[in-house]
Amino acid sequence: TRMLIRETLGDLVFGEEDEKLEHVLNRLLAAAGNNLSVAETATCGLVGLRLATADDAAGYAGGLQAESTARLGWLLGMADSEAVELPAIADRCRGLFGSDYALVIGEIHQPVERAAPQATIAFAGDDVRELLELPLTGNPAIWKSRIAKAAKDLARRHLLRVAGS
Repeated sequence: TRMLIRETLGDLVFGEEDEKLEHVLNRLLAAAGNNLSVAETATCGLVGLRLATADDAAGYAGGLQAESTARLGWLLGMADSEAVELPAIADRCRGLFGSDYALVIGEIHQPVERAAPQATIAFAGDDVRELLELPLTGNPAIWKSRIAKAAKDLARRHLLRVAGS
């Protein structure tokens, strides 16, 4: 049955039993000889915490947490005149921590043209620049956890594509 589930659902399945995304992500990073840093606002450091406290945390290079995207830019030495965009923050984060990849989780914002608030997640490395706009619905009490899972999964899917190449 496990094989049938994996064949049917593909990369939607990230683990088995009690395996969590942070364990899978750390394992994929270690297998590739890579590491990951994070810069977070909307998740209040949750991604970094989960990656750092997983049993196999060798893939985690470090992270920053701030109350705003502008403050993350400031912490990373970006001038006020620079456009503080998530891909630029990701590049600075990679430089600060010497990491192969970076995940940046921006603030929760309400786009004018959409009814639902959303969070923006950036994933960057030498070979990748991805942005994910994550609509947030349901109970706001679970948004941080949902955003953190989406960020880790964005990185996991990229690493799976690279490993499969």
